[in-house]
Amino acid sequence: MRLHNALLALLTLGLLSTTTTSPAQTQVDVYNSSLYSQVSTDITSDPRFTSMTPAEQLDFLDASLLYDQTEAGAVANTAALAPHFNVSYIVAALRTPKEHLTLVGAHRGLHGEYHNHPIPENSLAAIAGAAGYKIEIAEIDIKLTSDNVPVLLHDQTLGRTALNKYNRSLKFDPFNPDGSPGGSNQPVSVTSSTALADYRLLTDYPQGRVITGSTIPKLSDVLDLIMMKHLNIVIMLDLKDSQAAKECWDVVYHAAVNRKSGEADPREFVVFKPNATIFPVPQDMLNALGATASVPPGVLVMPVYTTSMVSLIPQYNSFWQWFPNALAYEVDVKQYNGNLSSTLQTALSYGRTAGVFQPVPEYGSDEYFDSRGGSCCYTLADVFAPNDTADLRPDYSFLVNEGFQFINSDAPLGLVDQLQRDGRRDTYWLY
Repeated sequence: MRLHNALLALLTLGLLSTTTTSPAQTQVDVYNSSLYSQVSTDITSDPRFTSMTPAEQLDFLDASLLYDQTEAGAVANTAALAPHFNVSYIVAALRTPKEHLTLVGAHRGLHGEYHNHPIPENSLAAIAGAAGYKIEIAEIDIKLTSDNVPVLLHDQTLGRTALNKYNRSLKFDPFNPDGSPGGSNQPVSVTSSTALADYRLLTDYPQGRVITGSTIPKLSDVLDLIMMKHLNIVIMLDLKDSQAAKECWDVVYHAAVNRKSGEADPREFVVFKPNATIFPVPQDMLNALGATASVPPGVLVMPVYTTSMVSLIPQYNSFWQWFPNALAYEVDVKQYNGNLSSTLQTALSYGRTAGVFQPVPEYGSDEYFDSRGGSCCYTLADVFAPNDTADLRPDYSFLVNEGFQFINSDAPLGLVDQLQRDGRRDTYWLY
């Protein structure tokens, strides 16, 4: 955000022209300033960058510089070849568990405040920050616009996490969603990708939900950042319907076949994470994605099983149908000997990586914003499935005792510290 403010200040003072040069050239001028002396012109001359809007370029630069300012980014900008995570090794560890290694995912990216830099959830900066802090996986939420463009948003509506920069007085209040004025809380599904260009992401609730310069990223923006900056990170796509999966695969495949020499193939670092109710068996997913999904290297898939699905599909049958094709499984067991415990134990006994989502309260001691409309709040007990009597997933000791080898968390840095202290973070396997 500081970087955006600095750029805006230069524009205000007239030090950067917005009339005599193209948007791309304006961004090159920014890079030539003292603020951006370490940035390669390979990026600013790339057609993917020059085709971005000025706001998207600013967002890309902000994320790029955030990465550069982290330990991993600083190493990447030196001549020395210090150890970096190898994406193929991360994928290999997802496929087959490694001794003394619990993989960590940054849920919605690394969001919050780090080194006085407020980072909104599901932003380019959140992806760059996760890579810079050497979190090997970032899970992002996908929603489709009215014109079927995959964008990064957790909620079905815009109000909690984004605000139209031209209508700031219509800021949505998640604590008074039905009040007057309640603010604008338009569904993403009825908003075009063009209209979303006027929205900017808000900081998290603890940082005051302040408007930032971060745009709502498209999935293609995320792939551009990772490929152009050579970030060593695996991206997981949280998918809630088959159409979103299809549109995401089209974006991934297009980026793969059009990538530059030396850039990573997104088919090898993007993992599709659909609820198993969407695709109970692999053929269902292949039918939805189309013929290109069968073209090597194909699509990486991590089917998700939750306790709320127990009565909806034959989960055990689905598990075995996916067994030859699944990269790993997410099995969201909530309590000892609870729903899905047998599915979890089957995965572990057959040497497959089993992952889990670790909820971290967003408000108070045990409250979360509703993903349907962004309002506050519900507790984990409010969403118990039949036969659920507790949800122990926030408890680190429960996750370790159950044997999960991948934990996806909104507090990934604290989780890494805990795993390191317990000898469960041997990242030797990832180099």
